[in-house]
Amino acid sequence: MPRAIRLQEFAPSRITRYTPPDWYSADSSLERRQYLLRTDENGFILSGPEPVNSTKSLIVLGDSTVEGMFLDEDARFCSKLEAQIVETLGISVRVLNGGYSGATSLHLYNTFINKIIPLRPIAVVLISGFVDTQVAMKKASFWTSDCWLEPIVNFDKQNITPDEDLLADPVYADREKLLTMFQLASSLFEIPVWYATIPHRQVFQGDYVTKTFMDRSAFDKEVASRRLFNACTRKFALQRGLRLFDLEISMIGLHEIYYDMVHFNSKAGDTVVRHLLRAGLEAAIKERLGTST
Repeated sequence: MPRAIRLQEFAPSRITRYTPPDWYSADSSLERRQYLLRTDENGFILSGPEPVNSTKSLIVLGDSTVEGMFLDEDARFCSKLEAQIVETLGISVRVLNGGYSGATSLHLYNTFINKIIPLRPIAVVLISGFVDTQVAMKKASFWTSDCWLEPIVNFDKQNITPDEDLLADPVYADREKLLTMFQLASSLFEIPVWYATIPHRQVFQGDYVTKTFMDRSAFDKEVASRRLFNACTRKFALQRGLRLFDLEISMIGLHEIYYDMVHFNSKAGDTVVRHLLRAGLEAAIKERLGTST
Protein backbone atom coordinates (compact mmCIF):
# COMPACT_ATOMS: atom_id res chain seq x y z
CA MET A 1 0.00 0.00 0.00
CA PRO A 2 2.07 3.00 -1.21
CA ARG A 3 1.78 6.12 0.90
CA ALA A 4 3.52 9.48 1.00
CA ILE A 5 3.86 12.48 3.25
CA ARG A 6 1.71 15.26 1.86
CA LEU A 7 3.87 18.13 0.63
CA GLN A 8 1.49 21.00 -0.06
CA GLU A 9 3.12 22.61 -3.08
CA PHE A 10 2.57 23.43 -6.73
CA ALA A 11 4.28 21.32 -9.37
CA PRO A 12 7.71 22.70 -10.32
CA SER A 13 8.25 24.64 -13.55
CA ARG A 14 4.57 24.82 -14.49
CA ILE A 15 2.33 27.43 -16.06
CA THR A 16 -1.26 27.11 -14.85
CA ARG A 17 -4.37 29.27 -15.11
CA TYR A 18 -7.09 29.40 -12.48
CA THR A 19 -10.59 30.90 -12.56
CA PRO A 20 -12.69 31.50 -9.42
CA PRO A 21 -15.56 28.95 -9.47
CA ASP A 22 -19.14 30.17 -9.35
CA TRP A 23 -19.60 28.94 -5.79
CA TYR A 24 -16.59 30.91 -4.54
CA SER A 25 -17.95 33.60 -2.22
CA ALA A 26 -16.40 37.04 -2.62
CA ASP A 27 -17.34 40.67 -3.16
CA SER A 28 -17.09 42.61 -6.41
CA SER A 29 -13.37 43.39 -5.93
CA LEU A 30 -12.63 39.82 -7.11
CA GLU A 31 -12.85 39.74 -10.89
CA ARG A 32 -14.32 36.49 -12.22
CA ARG A 33 -11.69 35.77 -14.85
CA GLN A 34 -8.59 33.69 -15.47
CA TYR A 35 -5.40 34.21 -13.43
CA LEU A 36 -1.90 33.06 -14.32
CA LEU A 37 0.25 31.15 -11.84
CA ARG A 38 3.81 30.19 -12.77
CA THR A 39 6.24 28.21 -10.63
CA ASP A 40 10.02 27.92 -10.53
CA GLU A 41 12.08 24.73 -10.52
CA ASN A 42 11.25 24.15 -6.83
CA GLY A 43 7.50 24.74 -7.03
CA PHE A 44 7.52 28.27 -5.60
CA ILE A 45 5.20 30.82 -7.19
CA LEU A 46 7.20 33.27 -9.26
CA SER A 47 7.05 36.90 -8.19
CA GLY A 48 5.88 38.88 -11.19
CA PRO A 49 6.50 38.70 -14.93
CA GLU A 50 10.23 39.40 -14.55
CA PRO A 51 11.54 38.02 -11.24
CA VAL A 52 14.77 39.41 -9.85
CA ASN A 53 17.87 37.49 -10.96
CA SER A 54 19.72 36.91 -7.69
CA THR A 55 21.38 34.12 -5.77
CA LYS A 56 19.81 35.48 -2.57
CA SER A 57 16.23 34.55 -1.74
CA LEU A 58 13.64 35.35 0.91
CA ILE A 59 10.88 32.76 1.19
CA VAL A 60 7.37 33.64 2.38
CA LEU A 61 5.67 30.50 3.64
CA GLY A 62 1.95 30.19 4.28
CA ASP A 63 -1.46 29.17 3.01
CA SER A 64 -3.85 30.79 0.53
CA THR A 65 -3.38 34.25 2.05
CA VAL A 66 0.23 34.17 0.85
CA GLU A 67 -0.54 32.25 -2.34
CA GLY A 68 -2.86 34.84 -3.90
CA MET A 69 -4.17 32.48 -6.57
CA PHE A 70 -6.89 34.84 -7.80
CA LEU A 71 -4.58 37.80 -8.34
CA ASP A 72 -2.44 38.84 -11.28
CA GLU A 73 1.24 38.01 -10.89
CA ASP A 74 2.35 41.58 -10.26
CA ALA A 75 -0.50 42.20 -7.77
CA ARG A 76 0.52 39.45 -5.32
CA PHE A 77 2.19 40.94 -2.27
CA CYS A 78 5.29 38.74 -2.67
CA SER A 79 5.82 40.30 -6.09
CA LYS A 80 5.31 43.79 -4.65
CA LEU A 81 7.71 42.98 -1.81
CA GLU A 82 10.43 41.83 -4.20
CA ALA A 83 10.15 45.06 -6.19
CA GLN A 84 10.14 47.20 -3.04
CA ILE A 85 13.24 45.51 -1.60
CA VAL A 86 15.13 46.30 -4.80
CA GLU A 87 13.82 49.85 -5.21
CA THR A 88 13.81 51.07 -1.60
CA LEU A 89 16.54 49.01 0.05
CA GLY A 90 18.75 48.70 -3.01
CA ILE A 91 19.14 44.98 -2.34
CA SER A 92 18.78 42.31 -5.01
CA VAL A 93 16.77 39.50 -3.41
CA ARG A 94 14.30 37.05 -4.92
CA VAL A 95 11.08 36.77 -2.94
CA LEU A 96 9.75 33.24 -3.34
CA ASN A 97 6.05 32.71 -2.73
CA GLY A 98 5.63 29.50 -0.73
CA GLY A 99 1.90 29.85 -0.23
CA TYR A 100 -0.49 26.98 -0.87
CA SER A 101 -4.22 26.76 -0.24
CA GLY A 102 -5.08 24.38 2.58
CA ALA A 103 -1.59 24.15 4.05
CA THR A 104 -1.47 23.60 7.81
CA SER A 105 1.53 24.35 10.01
CA LEU A 106 2.46 20.65 9.80
CA HIS A 107 2.44 20.76 6.00
CA LEU A 108 4.55 23.92 6.09
CA TYR A 109 7.04 22.35 8.50
CA ASN A 110 7.44 19.44 6.08
CA THR A 111 8.12 21.96 3.32
CA PHE A 112 10.68 23.77 5.46
CA ILE A 113 12.56 20.58 6.37
CA ASN A 114 12.39 18.80 3.03
CA LYS A 115 12.58 21.64 0.51
CA ILE A 116 13.68 24.95 1.99
CA ILE A 117 16.71 24.05 4.10
CA PRO A 118 18.91 22.96 1.14
CA LEU A 119 18.05 26.22 -0.68
CA ARG A 120 19.66 28.28 2.09
CA PRO A 121 17.48 31.41 1.83
CA ILE A 122 18.46 34.50 3.80
CA ALA A 123 15.32 33.92 5.88
CA VAL A 124 11.79 32.52 5.90
CA VAL A 125 8.75 34.61 6.78
CA LEU A 126 6.08 32.32 8.22
CA ILE A 127 2.57 33.72 7.74
CA SER A 128 0.39 30.80 8.72
CA GLY A 129 -2.55 29.83 10.89
CA PHE A 130 -5.70 30.31 8.84
CA VAL A 131 -6.13 26.57 8.11
CA ASP A 132 -4.99 25.74 11.64
CA THR A 133 -8.31 27.10 12.89
CA GLN A 134 -9.93 24.03 11.32
CA VAL A 135 -7.28 21.70 12.74
CA ALA A 136 -7.73 23.15 16.23
CA MET A 137 -11.34 21.91 16.25
CA LYS A 138 -10.45 18.30 15.38
CA LYS A 139 -9.75 15.70 18.07
CA ALA A 140 -7.01 14.18 15.90
CA SER A 141 -5.39 17.61 15.53
CA PHE A 142 -2.87 17.91 12.66
CA TRP A 143 -2.96 14.14 12.17
CA THR A 144 -6.59 14.19 11.13
CA SER A 145 -7.92 11.82 8.47
CA ASP A 146 -9.80 14.71 6.87
CA CYS A 147 -9.57 14.45 3.09
CA TRP A 148 -8.35 18.06 2.77
CA LEU A 149 -5.95 18.11 5.69
CA GLU A 150 -4.53 14.60 6.21
CA PRO A 151 -0.70 14.67 6.41
CA ILE A 152 -0.25 11.24 4.79
CA VAL A 153 -1.75 10.29 1.45
CA ASN A 154 -2.72 6.72 0.49
CA PHE A 155 -2.27 6.26 -3.27
CA ASP A 156 -4.42 3.13 -3.39
CA LYS A 157 -7.55 4.78 -2.06
CA GLN A 158 -8.95 8.23 -2.72
CA ASN A 159 -10.06 9.92 0.48
CA ILE A 160 -13.20 12.05 0.05
CA THR A 161 -14.33 12.01 3.68
CA PRO A 162 -14.15 15.02 6.03
CA ASP A 163 -13.20 14.49 9.67
CA GLU A 164 -16.25 15.46 11.73
CA ASP A 165 -14.98 14.20 15.09
CA LEU A 166 -14.74 17.65 16.61
CA LEU A 167 -13.93 19.33 19.91
CA ALA A 168 -16.28 21.73 21.66
CA ASP A 169 -13.64 24.49 21.59
CA PRO A 170 -10.44 25.00 19.60
CA VAL A 171 -7.11 23.83 21.06
CA TYR A 172 -3.84 25.34 19.83
CA ALA A 173 -1.33 23.41 21.97
CA ASP A 174 -0.12 21.31 19.02
CA ARG A 175 0.30 24.42 16.89
CA GLU A 176 2.58 25.92 19.52
CA LYS A 177 4.64 22.72 19.51
CA LEU A 178 4.99 22.91 15.72
CA LEU A 179 6.11 26.53 15.98
CA THR A 180 8.71 25.32 18.50
CA MET A 181 9.89 22.77 15.93
CA PHE A 182 10.28 25.59 13.41
CA GLN A 183 12.33 27.51 15.94
CA LEU A 184 14.62 24.55 16.69
CA ALA A 185 15.16 23.71 13.02
CA SER A 186 15.80 27.38 12.29
CA SER A 187 18.51 27.47 14.95
CA LEU A 188 20.11 24.16 14.01
CA PHE A 189 20.33 24.92 10.30
CA GLU A 190 21.03 28.65 10.77
CA ILE A 191 18.13 29.78 8.59
CA PRO A 192 16.17 32.53 10.37
CA VAL A 193 12.42 32.00 10.60
CA TRP A 194 10.52 35.25 11.15
CA TYR A 195 6.94 35.02 12.33
CA ALA A 196 3.93 37.10 11.30
CA THR A 197 0.32 37.28 12.34
CA ILE A 198 -2.20 37.03 9.50
CA PRO A 199 -4.16 40.19 8.69
CA HIS A 200 -7.88 39.69 8.17
CA ARG A 201 -11.10 41.67 7.94
CA GLN A 202 -11.98 43.04 11.38
CA VAL A 203 -14.31 45.89 10.42
CA PHE A 204 -18.03 45.18 10.12
CA GLN A 205 -18.38 46.93 6.80
CA GLY A 206 -18.59 46.22 3.06
CA ASP A 207 -20.59 44.19 0.56
CA TYR A 208 -19.03 40.88 1.56
CA VAL A 209 -20.01 41.34 5.20
CA THR A 210 -23.56 42.31 4.25
CA LYS A 211 -24.20 39.24 2.12
CA THR A 212 -22.32 36.74 4.32
CA PHE A 213 -23.31 37.44 7.92
CA MET A 214 -26.82 37.56 9.33
CA ASP A 215 -25.81 39.92 12.11
CA ARG A 216 -22.88 41.52 13.92
CA SER A 217 -22.55 38.68 16.45
CA ALA A 218 -21.90 36.11 13.70
CA PHE A 219 -19.22 38.37 12.23
CA ASP A 220 -17.61 38.97 15.62
CA LYS A 221 -17.47 35.22 16.26
CA GLU A 222 -15.61 34.70 12.98
CA VAL A 223 -13.17 37.49 13.79
CA ALA A 224 -12.59 36.09 17.28
CA SER A 225 -11.63 32.67 15.88
CA ARG A 226 -8.94 34.29 13.72
CA ARG A 227 -7.64 36.37 16.58
CA LEU A 228 -7.15 33.18 18.61
CA PHE A 229 -4.63 31.61 16.23
CA ASN A 230 -2.85 34.94 15.82
CA ALA A 231 -2.67 35.20 19.61
CA CYS A 232 -0.91 31.83 19.61
CA THR A 233 1.70 33.10 17.14
CA ARG A 234 2.13 36.40 18.99
CA LYS A 235 2.57 34.78 22.39
CA PHE A 236 5.00 32.22 21.02
CA ALA A 237 7.25 34.80 19.36
CA LEU A 238 7.18 37.42 22.11
CA GLN A 239 7.91 34.95 24.93
CA ARG A 240 11.02 33.73 23.07
CA GLY A 241 12.25 37.07 21.81
CA LEU A 242 11.75 36.09 18.15
CA ARG A 243 11.05 38.47 15.29
CA LEU A 244 7.34 39.10 14.92
CA PHE A 245 5.60 41.16 12.26
CA ASP A 246 2.24 41.82 13.87
CA LEU A 247 0.12 42.51 10.79
CA GLU A 248 -3.17 41.75 12.51
CA ILE A 249 -2.67 44.68 14.87
CA SER A 250 -1.11 47.14 12.43
CA MET A 251 -3.78 46.50 9.78
CA ILE A 252 -6.75 46.27 12.15
CA GLY A 253 -8.73 49.14 10.64
CA LEU A 254 -8.47 48.05 6.99
CA HIS A 255 -11.30 46.31 5.19
CA GLU A 256 -11.19 47.45 1.57
CA ILE A 257 -8.17 45.26 0.75
CA TYR A 258 -10.03 41.92 1.14
CA TYR A 259 -12.50 40.26 -1.21
CA ASP A 260 -13.67 38.00 1.62
CA MET A 261 -12.53 37.62 5.24
CA VAL A 262 -8.84 36.87 4.63
CA HIS A 263 -7.89 36.93 0.95
CA PHE A 264 -6.35 40.03 -0.55
CA ASN A 265 -7.77 41.78 -3.59
CA SER A 266 -5.80 43.69 -6.20
CA LYS A 267 -5.66 46.81 -3.98
CA ALA A 268 -3.83 45.08 -1.15
CA GLY A 269 -0.28 44.42 -2.36
CA ASP A 270 1.40 47.77 -1.67
CA THR A 271 -0.44 48.10 1.65
CA VAL A 272 0.67 44.68 2.90
CA VAL A 273 4.27 45.36 1.89
CA ARG A 274 4.28 48.76 3.60
CA HIS A 275 3.03 47.26 6.84
CA LEU A 276 5.48 44.34 6.65
CA LEU A 277 8.47 46.65 6.18
CA ARG A 278 7.32 49.00 8.94
CA ALA A 279 6.68 46.07 11.29
CA GLY A 280 10.38 45.19 11.15
CA LEU A 281 11.01 43.29 7.93
CA GLU A 282 13.16 46.07 6.46
CA ALA A 283 15.41 46.12 9.52
CA ALA A 284 15.55 42.32 9.63
CA ILE A 285 16.67 42.06 5.99
CA LYS A 286 19.34 44.73 6.43
CA GLU A 287 20.64 43.07 9.59
CA ARG A 288 20.70 39.65 7.96
CA LEU A 289 22.67 40.92 4.94
CA GLY A 290 24.93 43.18 6.96
CA THR A 291 23.63 46.30 5.27
CA SER A 292 23.83 49.63 7.09
CA THR A 293 20.50 51.09 8.23
